[in-house]
Amino acid sequence: MSPVLARLPYYSALLVGLMGALFLGAALGSDDYLTVVLAATSLFSAIWIIMSGERWWVPMGFALGIGGFFTIPWKLYPHEIALALCGLAILPRIPFKSTSLKRNRPRLPTIFFVLFAYLVIHFAISAGREWDTGGLGNISRAYLNAIWPFIFGLAFYLYGSSRVIGAALRAMYLALLIRMAFGFVNYFFDENFAVPLINYSIDPQDLRTSGTMLLILSTLMLISTTGPVARVGHTLVALISAYACLVGGSRAQIAALLLYPLILSVIFRKWTQLLVSLAGAGLLLVAINLSPQSLESLPYRIQRGLSVLIIGPTIEIDVQQDVKGSDEFRRVLSAEGLKRWTESRQSLLFGTGIRRFDENVMMLAARFEMDPFTLFIQSSADVGAYETALWTLLAVLGIVGLLLYAWLLLELLRSILPALKSWRLQGPDFVIVTWAGMSMIGVYFTCVLFGGYPSFEIFLAILAKGMIEDLRKDQRPANAPAVSSLPSITLPQPEPVAT
Repeated sequence: MSPVLARLPYYSALLVGLMGALFLGAALGSDDYLTVVLAATSLFSAIWIIMSGERWWVPMGFALGIGGFFTIPWKLYPHEIALALCGLAILPRIPFKSTSLKRNRPRLPTIFFVLFAYLVIHFAISAGREWDTGGLGNISRAYLNAIWPFIFGLAFYLYGSSRVIGAALRAMYLALLIRMAFGFVNYFFDENFAVPLINYSIDPQDLRTSGTMLLILSTLMLISTTGPVARVGHTLVALISAYACLVGGSRAQIAALLLYPLILSVIFRKWTQLLVSLAGAGLLLVAINLSPQSLESLPYRIQRGLSVLIIGPTIEIDVQQDVKGSDEFRRVLSAEGLKRWTESRQSLLFGTGIRRFDENVMMLAARFEMDPFTLFIQSSADVGAYETALWTLLAVLGIVGLLLYAWLLLELLRSILPALKSWRLQGPDFVIVTWAGMSMIGVYFTCVLFGGYPSFEIFLAILAKGMIEDLRKDQRPANAPAVSSLPSITLPQPEPVAT
């Protein structure tokens, strides 16, 4: 290919950037701020296309870490922005450098493409059904929550470099630190702040999510790091993250955090650690149930989270009375999911899809004296917000969708678990494969507690699979000292071809 053609995307991006800079200067002089935003966006886009290189997909790591949303005035989520940035960086290069960009990896499992197609068809049917109702925006947003890891995952697997996984994890780590700090500000001031100018904000209870993600990430980095200074830093972050999980007040997340050490012990066949984890969880359970009143001396959110460990006919404490409303909401919402899933043979197989969100629901409730609780349940179910992965998949996508997701997770687990148990992985390689394996196994246990589409789990799994295939292609397991005591394996060499 001609060198000029190979560089054409960069020349085009440079030209667009220069034109954007000219318009930027003119717009600033005339107070045309919309043009300023457009010109600045064009300039940034040109710089990003030129400078991103093999790091084109790293923004997704930062976006998934930072979470929250921007209001412009509708909600715009960071992972949606990152998906656009990744596409902006890689798409112009593919027609001109497809041979050099494409990674020589085995084909993704067929179930990946089957589920991808199923979601796209599902979206098309739901969008067609609501085409004239004005609800296409929220329907597209709801399905994008399920589809984005397939779009990104396919692009990464075909064109993404696994050598920058460490950079992506560091970007996620930084973003989670910022997000958790923002969550603590909201918590201590008892206010839900928004960042001026960019209108960025997070959920009032976001500490339960950011704390859990950062606790897992910092702990895995602590295990895989040998430097004493780094280990101290990761330990401090892990302790602060654990506190964030507690004040996040999520009972389901607390239960999941007790489950993850058990999963890791089984994966690595660390039976002593498994017994220690079981004993620790058991002692905590017994201690709280022997004296549930002792929780009342703790801050309210910590009481709320730990109340999940109170079982049986024990003396109820005030926080248990407070969470009965949340329990009732989840019970009724799950019952609504069951009702919709089983209302016909078609819904049993393929679900009910996503329906438009009616912003006038609460106004109608006040006007006609309708029950707001019932209307809120109906609205949540319409957009697939069932608060648990099980009912999100069953009610929206049907038993076919649930089985396809379960099959895909099993196929991805089969790809990465052997390497995790047998190879000498270290650093980012160890972190991404361990996190992927633990989270995918965890979905099978936590799907009745919380969650939605297992999109983040699929994101981690595709990164891990791409990295493993690159190591296999290089005919080497990771070449540093083992993180665990498991022996490494020698990858099979290709058989000689008879002549």
